[in-house]
Amino acid sequence: MAKRIDTKTKEEIIRLSQEGVTLADIAEKTGVSVPSISKIRKEAGIGRSRKSSAPVEEGVTTSKQLEAAVKKLLWPSLSKVQKAAPKNANAIAIEVKVTVGSQSYGVEELIAEASKEEQLKQKQQELEEARKRVAAIEAEMQSLK
Repeated sequence: MAKRIDTKTKEEIIRLSQEGVTLADIAEKTGVSVPSISKIRKEAGIGRSRKSSAPVEEGVTTSKQLEAAVKKLLWPSLSKVQKAAPKNANAIAIEVKVTVGSQSYGVEELIAEASKEEQLKQKQQELEEARKRVAAIEAEMQSLK
């Protein structure tokens, strides 16, 4: 006759599964057989076990979200490289690859975007300065009237 698994153990199995712990590790920690763990996971609506016990980055589900997460992580570094040596930044970027999971991202696109962002900021500053000059000229014209 099969040993009955108590509710507390089932909850522990579900919790560990949601944390990304492998079936073998769960079986070792709880003393429950792998087929029983698989059955409990299936009843709880949890999919197949991950092959790695590394933590999962939550909230990243699509390649676009993954790319955005990579950009967010790298943006400060890329901006510093771009500001320090704009001509060398692209040469550096060609050698840099970002690997997230099984996907590899070139950083050239991120550097190009950083460059565009920097150019946009410069243009906005120039526009603001021009507006200040126009306001000063208008004030001077008002004082002459």
